[in-house]
Amino acid sequence: MAKSCVKRYFDQSDKNMRCKLPVSWCQWRFMKTNQGILNLDFSSYRIVAARNLYSKTKIWPAKYNSETRIELEKYWNPKIQEQNKTRQKFDLKSDKEKYYVLSMFPYPSGKLHMGHVRVYTLSDCMARYHRLKGKQVIHPMGWDAFGLPAENAAIERGEMPDKWTKSNIESMRKQLEELHCSFDWDRELSTCDPSYYKWSQFIFLKMYEAGLVYQREGLVNWDPIDQTVLANEQIDDQGHSWRSGAKVEKKYLRQWYIKTTAYSKSLSDGLKELNPEYWRDIISLQRNWIGKCTGTRLDFVLKNGDETMTDPLSVFTDHPEALYGVSHIALSPEHRFNDPQYYMLKDTGESKSADRLLTIEAVHPITGDRIPIIISNFQEEIIEACLGIPSLSQHDLECAEKFGFTFKEVIDSDGNIMNSEQEKGFGGQLTSEKLKDWLISRQRYWGTPIPMIHCPKCQ
Repeated sequence: MAKSCVKRYFDQSDKNMRCKLPVSWCQWRFMKTNQGILNLDFSSYRIVAARNLYSKTKIWPAKYNSETRIELEKYWNPKIQEQNKTRQKFDLKSDKEKYYVLSMFPYPSGKLHMGHVRVYTLSDCMARYHRLKGKQVIHPMGWDAFGLPAENAAIERGEMPDKWTKSNIESMRKQLEELHCSFDWDRELSTCDPSYYKWSQFIFLKMYEAGLVYQREGLVNWDPIDQTVLANEQIDDQGHSWRSGAKVEKKYLRQWYIKTTAYSKSLSDGLKELNPEYWRDIISLQRNWIGKCTGTRLDFVLKNGDETMTDPLSVFTDHPEALYGVSHIALSPEHRFNDPQYYMLKDTGESKSADRLLTIEAVHPITGDRIPIIISNFQEEIIEACLGIPSLSQHDLECAEKFGFTFKEVIDSDGNIMNSEQEKGFGGQLTSEKLKDWLISRQRYWGTPIPMIHCPKCQ
């Protein structure tokens, strides 16, 4: 087709006449940039630009005003929409190359803004380009429909969140259709639709079965106005929620977590595969978020007398190989166990910041021995727990001697491990002290329901 077009062009042209065969700008540019391959000489030829306005009368109007624009849009809208539907037909049996173009699903706030126009124009250009290349393209559209803003907006209007959200989706869909983006509307998704979020729940259950999801009490950022947990990124430098403006509180709540720390090293190593020329800032942010993977986290069962406490105590250590040498576990003064009900000595008159021995003990995961737990001022910098290993730390040695804790030497004079058996299958994944498991619980109504029921009477 291109060959006959080029031949016809030169047959109807000479040095003194302009081309009488109309060609599009894309056709002209193709021939111009490929003249060496096509063995063409354009030195004697020129392109004459012409403007075309397609209207019912085919006459260029004297003035192009808003009325003319509206008339043209009304004429072309249905034609372009029908053309989009024709182009979007996808045949699974076809041997054509498949291509998938996915842009971020918009939050259904009710109206599009220029950010939406920019993002979906880009994805539409990609989809159309690959269709022109002869590929079968899937270009879906959906709605990131769950979330606190929709619930708060619905409450302000006295409506249910689902009604408010669906009305916004209808409005924004109409706006997107007017942009004529070539979306596959027959593949439209909404995250608040049970037919969609059942798959989120399916993935959750599979992760739970694999031991990658668990529930535990944890220290969280609490917004007293929105009555929900906040991520650190949702809090400003003054400690206020960026959404409600409330002063964020710290409190313990029972929450669901995904064990992201199991993949710390894999995530960190994966950053090496990225091109730093394009992703330098992202790589830096991710490395800072993950931290240096130098140790592991160990879970200790807790005992308060004869009572086994509900949740284990998670402790990060750089030296799991020295676990046999643990004399005690030190907690920060900010830890929730720094409470008079857990003090071994009740009436010392000392402040809560003093070093204290607790009635709670940890169970050694290998020997089964009881490990004392103390509140230590030395742990002020972190709201965490730390293994006391006198063979590795002078401070831990002094602390063990102060409280009279017994311990086993696990490091000889040459710095080698001793008195420690190799326990196969013991320990956790390599991770950093910085990275925490991902808290996914929500305290509000409008979100994917976690598919777990707590029933003490059920078997």
